[in-house]
Amino acid sequence: MTHSGIYRFPSATNKLPFFGNICEIPLMPPTGYLLVHTLGSLGICQTVSSAFLERWAAVGQGVRSFEINHLGKVEDWEKKCLALLAFAGNKDLSGAVAKLKCPVINYSHRFEANASLYNLFVDEAEIGRLAADHLLARGHSEFLFLHLSGFTFSMERGRAFQERIAAAGHRVRWLNVSNEWPKGPLAYHTAYDEALLELLSDSHMAPGVFCTNDETAADFRRRLGKLMPDRCDLFGIVGVDNLAGLQPGNPLYSGLTSVEPPFALLGERAADLFAAFLAGQLDFARGTLEIIAGARVIERSSTMGKAVGDPFINRLLSDIHRALEKNVSLRAEEVAPSLGIPARTLRDRFSKATGTSLRDYLLHLRLRRAARLLRETDRPITEIALDCGFNKPGALSTHFQKHHGCSPRNYRSRS
Repeated sequence: MTHSGIYRFPSATNKLPFFGNICEIPLMPPTGYLLVHTLGSLGICQTVSSAFLERWAAVGQGVRSFEINHLGKVEDWEKKCLALLAFAGNKDLSGAVAKLKCPVINYSHRFEANASLYNLFVDEAEIGRLAADHLLARGHSEFLFLHLSGFTFSMERGRAFQERIAAAGHRVRWLNVSNEWPKGPLAYHTAYDEALLELLSDSHMAPGVFCTNDETAADFRRRLGKLMPDRCDLFGIVGVDNLAGLQPGNPLYSGLTSVEPPFALLGERAADLFAAFLAGQLDFARGTLEIIAGARVIERSSTMGKAVGDPFINRLLSDIHRALEKNVSLRAEEVAPSLGIPARTLRDRFSKATGTSLRDYLLHLRLRRAARLLRETDRPITEIALDCGFNKPGALSTHFQKHHGCSPRNYRSRS
């Protein structure tokens, strides 16, 4: 049944702040509708909402669903709302939606499960275990967890990570970055830098670092590049959310290994639960906690090619960094003589320890230098190419496109 016309929610501005800046919606059907509440551009909201709406189109029995990023006044829509999928990420909102008569599924795990709602969460412990297994497999023996204090999901991920690492005979050091919330992990704080330096000053190896989300991981990589440029490539860094996949071309997350939570499965499950409710096959029990498993690790360069188990290679990489500073056009065949090491021994040992060839590693360093100059300076791209050892016309663009998925010019415009 088609419903024509426009229904405007009454408010001071006569606008409804829907996701995507849509301020008006088709007239609601008499039978009611479903609302999917999201919060800005959070990875969990993007993925859950997309999966829910796609699934609902197949199982929703013709009932309309709408995505909204601000719930506004509850009385404006409560009477016709048959069910609500809510990102109840703060206590005020959680308390408000708990008073609704319609079924409400909460998928925000910032805090403990709400006893007045049906809580549908991903398996946070699984995420922590996957991150631990991945970093252990890369040969790390020292570990760091960047924790957002006060958030339940972060604590559960950290505990599982620590338990897995402890079972392998190692310890995990925690760094609390909560002093940057809610301003955002990308805000610069001198105190954070000082804490990092103090924490890592007694580390002879570069640790495997598990960050509670991709934003924290991206910020950690940025700080590390400034604080320890000769060691940053030795670190293995894992985030959570797969923002590199959700935001391709965004230089903040390019190359970041990430645990992708099963947010899509969560969205599909929510759609199935609501469909069963509308069909009279399910009564929503408030206080329910359902856990969705199925996370996976998506490996990228932040945990690839790390020499962590071989002290000789660790020292060698530091030497390579210094040599490259003196000669940006340094080639793989020139490294061995400059370091007084037989070329075959160097190639074999480097490849075995890092999982990549010395030639590819040098290319990675030059591309990283080019990316930094594109972000931080206004120098012409041709000048940056020469400064980073790309002497042939178009060489930088070719390699940059392959590595970052965009041209140097587009990369600079997005940074």
